[in-house]
Order: sequence, then C-alpha cells, then structure tokens
Amino acid sequence: MFPLFGISRSLLGFLLATRLALAQSNVTLSACKAIYAEYPSHLALDPLGPLGSETISQDSLYASTNTDYWNEGNSKNRAACAFFPGSAEEVSYAVKVLNNYTNVQYALKSGGHNPNFGFSSVNQGILISFRPNLANTTISTDHSTADVGPGSRWDEALTVLDQYGKAIVGGRLGHVGVGGYILGGGLSFLTSQYGFAADTLVNVECVTANGTIINANRTSNSDIFFAMQGGGNQFGIVTKYTLKTFDIGQVWGGTKVYAGTDHEAILAATAEFTENFTDPKAAIIVTNDFALDDLASLIVMFYFYDGPTPPAGIFDEFDKVTPISSNVSTQSYPSLLTANNAYSLSGFRYQIREGTYPNLPHDNMTAFYDYHYTSFQKQAFAYMAQSLDIQIFSFAIQPLPVALKQSSADAGGNRLGLDAANGDTIFMEYDVSWLNPTCDNLCPGYLETMVNSVKSYQQSTYGGIAPTNYKSGDISWISYNPIFPNDGMYDQQVLQSFGNSTYQQLKTIQQRQDPNGFFSQRQGGFKFST
Repeated sequence: MFPLFGISRSLLGFLLATRLALAQSNVTLSACKAIYAEYPSHLALDPLGPLGSETISQDSLYASTNTDYWNEGNSKNRAACAFFPGSAEEVSYAVKVLNNYTNVQYALKSGGHNPNFGFSSVNQGILISFRPNLANTTISTDHSTADVGPGSRWDEALTVLDQYGKAIVGGRLGHVGVGGYILGGGLSFLTSQYGFAADTLVNVECVTANGTIINANRTSNSDIFFAMQGGGNQFGIVTKYTLKTFDIGQVWGGTKVYAGTDHEAILAATAEFTENFTDPKAAIIVTNDFALDDLASLIVMFYFYDGPTPPAGIFDEFDKVTPISSNVSTQSYPSLLTANNAYSLSGFRYQIREGTYPNLPHDNMTAFYDYHYTSFQKQAFAYMAQSLDIQIFSFAIQPLPVALKQSSADAGGNRLGLDAANGDTIFMEYDVSWLNPTCDNLCPGYLETMVNSVKSYQQSTYGGIAPTNYKSGDISWISYNPIFPNDGMYDQQVLQSFGNSTYQQLKTIQQRQDPNGFFSQRQGGFKFST
C-alpha cells in the first residue's frame, strides 16, 4: 500500500511538472506568435518546435544565431523563437508583448562573446538578436560622432569609419560585439588616449522596461545614461550608440609568441611598462597560455602603437626577448583587430574570471608575477592531468597605468570608479576552455579555485603595499577593485565592486526604472542584491 502510494505521488508530481512545462511552453509560443503577427519577416520559431514549419525560411538564421557563441556551452540553451529587430520601434513592440506575458524569459544578444551561461542566451524563451538587422554604422556629417548598432562587431564598425580616417574606442578583438562591450565599460587599445568606450558615449537610444523609446545623454534621461556607462544591462535595451570619433591612420601592432621559459623576462618588462608608462599611444596585453598539447606553455603578446612605428624606448625591454613568431606590422586599425581574431577560437566551451591587482614596486611585482606564473602553471597541468578534456588555461595581464585612468576621467569617466590618485592597476583575465559538456560545472570551479588561490597569496604576502605611482586611497580596497565587468564571472560581485556609493546610486536608478523586474528578473547579467 505505502509503496504504491509513493509511486502514485511520484507519477502525479511528474504529470503536474510536465503539464506546467507544457503550459509555460504554450505561453512562450503565444508571445512569439504575437511578435510574429506584427513582424513576420523578423522572427524565427525553433525549427524543432511545434510551430517551426511556419518560419521554415528562417531556419538557417535561427540555427546560426542560436549556436554562434564564443562559449559553445551557451548553444545548449535553445530559444523558443529568435527575434531580429531592425529598429527601436520593433524592440519596443517586443518589450510590450513580453510585458503581457510576464512569465516568459528573454535574452539580448549582440556578438555573443560573453561566455557566462545565460547572459546572452535563453532556454525556451525569446532571444532578441541585434544581428543582422541592428548592426549598421554611420558617421555624422561633421565626422565627429558615429552611430553604431548594438549588433555590430568592432571590426565591422571600424572598417566603415576607417575610410574617413576615423575610429571609435572599441574592442581589441574585431569579432567582439559592440553592445555588451560598451555596457561593461570597454577597455581598448585607445583607452590611454581617449578613455574607456563607455566614456566616449554621447547618446544612447534605448527602450525602457515599459516599452518607451528614449534618448539618454548627459542632459536628458541622465540617470539612465549614467548607469549605462559601465553599469550593465539592467537599465534599458540599447538600440543605438552614439560615440565620439577620433583621428586615426596607420597603426603598428600585432602579436608575438614567446616560449613560456621566457616568462621571467616578459613579466619583468610588463611591470616596468606599467610603472613607467610614458606614451598613451602604446598598449599591450600579455597572455600566458598553458595548453593540453604536450603540456605546452606559451606567451602571446598583443602589441599596439597608434602610429606607423613606435618610437625607441616604448617596447625596448620586450625587444630583448626573441619571439618564436611575430606578425607585428604597420597596417590599418581594422586590419589589426581582424588579425587578432585568430586568438578567439570557436568550437570550445569557455569560462572567464576577473582578478584586479595593484601594480606593486618593481621587485615585489616581479616576485608576485613569478609566483603567479609558476603556481598557476602547476595547478593548470594538474587539472589537465585529471581531465584530459581541458584544452587551455590562461591568464592575460592588462595594465592600467595612472595615465590611462586620467584619460578616462578627462573623458568624463564611467561607473568603474578608477582614480589616477590610486596608482597603477592590473586587470587580469583568467580563462579555461574545454570540449565536453560533462565539465560544464567542474571546469569553471577549477578556474575559480586557481584564481582565489593566487589572490589569497597576493593579499597575505603583499597586502598593504601601495601600488606604483600611488598618491591616495584605501589601499585595502583599491588594490582589488573594481572587478572589470567585461571579464567578470557570473558569481562575482561586479556591481558591488564599484564602491558602495556608486552601487547604491545604480541600484536606486535600476529600481526606479524597472519596478516590476523586467530587466532584473527575466534575463541574465550581473545583478543587484535584493
């Protein structure tokens, strides 16, 4: 009797759960059909879903949109339908429909580069993709600004502007999408001259939580504008960015690959470059890679100089090390970014995590870098031995010298709260890539453990030591904050890392603009605490 009763209850629970899932699916399909009725040429239903045959001509676009993610894992989310709006009005209509179906989840997709699961993908919800119909770039008549659609990629946008001898502050890999990059601040090869991408915003055309189309800038809807300069996707849906343009000609740059055995010299040169940074036209990224193949260690350095040739003295310490290979040359800016795409490999599953550190006095910094490199390498190879599915562990050093911070402030600043008086900083991007879905939980956990271990060592060994070029600020806070949003992992307290004052301002704006949780509860992204 009791076993039979238990089975009956289990069966009843299964049937109820199935019914609920079916009802939810029907609600989502109703929302999809409402958008389809108004914009039939801009919506694709899941080809494998019950109504897939109604939009068969859009099957290939649905498939590519649902699978074109840097993190292959996001493609296991399968949208009930994908909407490809071509204007703010179309986005507004979709928002109003979603407000009529309050249980339907959605996601916003620009380039799909953010690897965090569910940040730009959705399972059995509505995927709003800004590609291909909101991906245009146009320059103003006086060439001082450019209007860029959120679906554009940086190499596309910059190719358009290059014919006018202009550029905008944008991504260092051309394949990265415009939308999420700007909302996360946007660190660029040009940042030391002109600030972060978010600093160069002039206006955003966006759709609010109730479907109203507005323009936000420093004088109109200034609270939303303030929030969107690095505060993320919880304040509105941007349908057009207006950005300042800057003169550009031929640039010098590319990548050099070094043997991992040269890490001491390369990392010492990185510390020197950061502390004694003198030319805002110069930029580097120092990527340290540990690969499964032969348990190899390589250093891939991205070089940039805004001019045909860097003057003597800028990269001299790096030039003392002989690379294995080099493609550095004088070329157009968009050509450089397109070439850098070679290091954005597709077909893998990825997770990134951010670490912020102070750039310490030279001897301390080189000692920390050496410990960081050797301990990270040891742990990486240990995890690879446990799971042969892991392909690469890496950490990328992104220097933020005081001159870069000052350029950001001079351009108007953003919500990250970087202050030149706080001294030199390093943003560290940590990556892990793997192939098999069975590591979707383990691999990010490995990365988190490795990063936390390095940070704990840094704090216990060097905590309280002032950064180079430091003048003022709470060393215990500024040394490890902010967490750079574009590199943040889903569990990191990104918004809180901006400091309590900014965090509370942003939280107040978010709650005022989104009282019903349209942005905060129905899509991915970094959240405010309740």
